[in-house]
Amino acid sequence: MTIETIYLLGDSIFDNSKYVETKYDAVSSLLASIVADKGVNVALDAVDGYVTHDVVRQLTEERSQPYSNNAAAVLSVGGNDALGVAGILMAPVSNVHEALTLLRSITEEFRGFYTNVLDTVTAYYNEYNIRVCTIYNKIPTHKSGYLPIEAMTALALFNDVITEEAAKRDLPVIDLRTICDQESDYSEVSPIEPSRSGGKKIAYAIAKSFDLN
Repeated sequence: MTIETIYLLGDSIFDNSKYVETKYDAVSSLLASIVADKGVNVALDAVDGYVTHDVVRQLTEERSQPYSNNAAAVLSVGGNDALGVAGILMAPVSNVHEALTLLRSITEEFRGFYTNVLDTVTAYYNEYNIRVCTIYNKIPTHKSGYLPIEAMTALALFNDVITEEAAKRDLPVIDLRTICDQESDYSEVSPIEPSRSGGKKIAYAIAKSFDLN
């Protein structure tokens, strides 16, 4: 099946132009340069700050019909959902069981949100042309000034939801945990965003997943 356009959905993992030196260092531009000679276009639908329900709203409000079979989608969302509940890590608990119970409730809430996203994306795109990204977990937290290292451990729960729900639908996963594994992969402007180095790795991984590298 020929792919004409790759749509990037989600958050600032793709919409990262303000966190790199020039717009040409952003993930969407880097991907576009990689796949251009294959006759494939790249459409940036991701928006910095988006959470799961924003992607659902974007698709359902802006699209009335499914995309053609020649359209592909890459979804990277969930990081901002995790950031939104990061404060819970500082909540006082009396024992480990209580802490795990609290984390489970957060995880299952995210599962509901993420399931809704995948159901929506698969309603608009051919499932064979959908790729799903995990949330990377090698963020240099010492540079963030607010993100505790414990948050990286908690991300495992969110990533477990992402990989499990993707597997249920036979959607290939692009694992950003293994792709962005160096400090240089994260922006100097904001360490939770990909740098040009990290963005280039992500772009190549996306192209490779579609055999376009």
